[in-house]
Amino acid sequence: MVPPMWDMTINDLTVRPAAPQDADFLRTLFMAVQRPSFAAVPLSDAQLTQMLDMQYSAQTQSHAAAHPDAVDHLLLKGKMSVGRLSAKRTAAGIHLIDFAIVPDHQAKGIGTSVLKAVCDHAHQQGHDITLQVFKGNSAQRLYQRLGFKPFADADPYLKMILPAP
Repeated sequence: MVPPMWDMTINDLTVRPAAPQDADFLRTLFMAVQRPSFAAVPLSDAQLTQMLDMQYSAQTQSHAAAHPDAVDHLLLKGKMSVGRLSAKRTAAGIHLIDFAIVPDHQAKGIGTSVLKAVCDHAHQQGHDITLQVFKGNSAQRLYQRLGFKPFADADPYLKMILPAP
């Protein structure tokens, strides 16, 4: 098992390693975050759920194959799960693989607080932080606001870095 990177409290949020019993929440989070992207697609709710379930399975398998040393973390507000952060250590520092907040908790400072704490922690150790984001994803503004800069175009993604100071 890969040791967790973070087990911390940020204001009223707790970041802890994900556990097997969190699997249902992680699937539900994926569906809640992805569902609005398909609002215009003419599918029944059951068809959309089935498609998103297949996408979640594919993403889970893809991430496990591409990042076997990644660690999933849950974000909790009190006892309520409100997000996920998946990351791994690399030769250059930390690579953020997946970061998602439950839609009802977005735009309330959770993402900013968690990312600032993670970046501070990584920078204290002299680590760069990298990530990739779909071009046009609204999270790109958050990353830029925190100082991440594009360093490579990997269509349909944009690779970004926040170098260690």
